[in-house]
Amino acid sequence: MDDGLYLLKEEIETFNPEVKLLKNPRWLTSEENRQNKRHVSIAIVVENTKQAKAILQKKFLYIAGSQLEVLKFKANTASTQCQKCQRIGHITKFCPSEDYCQICAAKHNTRQHTCNICNIKGVECAHTKLKCRNCGEKHRANSSQCLIWGKQATKAFNSGELDVQMKDKPDFEVVISNNEVWE
Repeated sequence: MDDGLYLLKEEIETFNPEVKLLKNPRWLTSEENRQNKRHVSIAIVVENTKQAKAILQKKFLYIAGSQLEVLKFKANTASTQCQKCQRIGHITKFCPSEDYCQICAAKHNTRQHTCNICNIKGVECAHTKLKCRNCGEKHRANSSQCLIWGKQATKAFNSGELDVQMKDKPDFEVVISNNEVWE
């Protein structure tokens, strides 16, 4: 995989002579999330702001014989939230905790949340008494109103724990997204 990203770096620099990358491109999603996808995104880091601005103004790079759209990299400031326990900072796959509902904070999976009045399952309804598993307030565990979520997201962003944040990043990063239409 590292060899493939090195070759991609070489190709980008060869077919876009105005571009000099500081390091190999980086996938913005995990290998698992890239499986069976027609479109994926990578991030590249260029030498300086002048190069980045020129690429963004041009709006494309040539890669693998295709003209691909270029977008400015925007770090995701939201942290990861487990869909099992609703806590922030880890993913569901590695969670050792019990299931907790994202809607009412009870000890059951969110899909099992049931309204005793209208008998709908797995969704919030007019009768639902919302409760956040993280702060105990009257909102869902994934609500932007949650003060815990905001603090944890800021902490994760500042500490470099975000999935798409790149290490040793310079002033500018560019995302290359393949937006071709597949027939």
